[in-house]
Parts: sequence; structure tokens; C-alpha cells
Amino acid sequence: GKEGGTVSCDRRGIVAPGTAHLGSGEGWLMTCSDKMAMWCATGVQGALLAQVLGRLDMATITIGRKFSAPHCRRGLCCRLRGLDCVHHPALLGTSIKLDEGELVGGTSAAFTSPRCMVWVEGEGHEILDGTKGERVDGGGASMVCKASLWKLYIDARGPQPGTYRSAKEAAEEHQAPKQAVLAKGRKLGLGTWLQSPASLEAFR
Repeated sequence: GKEGGTVSCDRRGIVAPGTAHLGSGEGWLMTCSDKMAMWCATGVQGALLAQVLGRLDMATITIGRKFSAPHCRRGLCCRLRGLDCVHHPALLGTSIKLDEGELVGGTSAAFTSPRCMVWVEGEGHEILDGTKGERVDGGGASMVCKASLWKLYIDARGPQPGTYRSAKEAAEEHQAPKQAVLAKGRKLGLGTWLQSPASLEAFR
């Protein structure tokens, strides 16, 4: 970053890759807590499903490792205080081991495998490369890719006159709180939300 700025780091002084001080115009990192904070403002259902089911909020969020209620509140919902659209879920910790990895005291979690699992009741599961969104078995499109979700939306709502993106933008119940979050970020000088190129959502 530029001289004179402040960046967030851990107790050892290590700064996360992609981080830059506020106002520098640099940096690109977004975290899982950014996405979950947005969900606390918009609901977890996304723009298309909002038009079918309405808003769906998380009742609870359970943390399996290094749970700190104040840090979770700040990271997941309370940093958006002042916005009427924000839902504050109950935050819980558990001693149940959710995976087989190990953490050494004083260190951060390291996710070395890009693989992730998607499971849909009645449809089974698939394993994806989380960096690309592709199935690792080479079996074609994921059941949760944009094209697959668009097909499900059309099945539920009928033929659509516009594109995938235009249908998302028409979801006022979802877009209003999302835009409120983005406006708050701009006002506080916190940057903006990383978005996919419009061309990736211009299909019908």
C-alpha cells in the first residue's frame, strides 16, 4: 500500500494477501464474512429465488473453530448497523469437530485444497474445484452453476423476456438491500463489491 496507511494484520504483523489500506484504491481481497454479511442484509436466497420464495434469513450461524462472539457479530452483521434491512442471526459455537484438519495455537486456518462439495436433497452431491466452479470429475455443468439455476427459474416462472442478469436486476426485494450495503461501503470509503463481468450473465 501507500505510505501513511493502515492495514489489518494478525498478532504477528502478517497482512493478508491482497489487503491495502483504506483509500488507497489498491487491494482486491474479499472474504467469506463479506459474503455472509451481505446475506444478513439480503437473505441467503439470491435474486432469482427471492422472486419465487421471498426472503430467507439465517436463524443461526454455528462456528466450529476459534469462536469469538464479538468478532463474529462485527464481521457477519453488526458492521452494517444503521441499515434497516440487516438481520442479526444467533451466533453459536460448537466443540463438535467438523473436519479432520488441525490448527496450531496462534495460527490462522489454511485451506490448501480447492475442492468443495455441493449437496442437494434428492439430487445427490458433486465435488467442485472451488477456484473455478467446475466439477472435478469432468462431468459437465454443475447443478448449481448460473445456467442450471436459470433453467430452474424458467421452469418455475415460465419463459423470460430478458437475460439472466436482467431477471436478477428486476428482483427489487433483493436488490434494494444489496444496493444499500454497497452505498454504505462507498460512503465509508470501504471500496465496492467484486462482480462478475456482465457478459457472463448475458445469456437467455
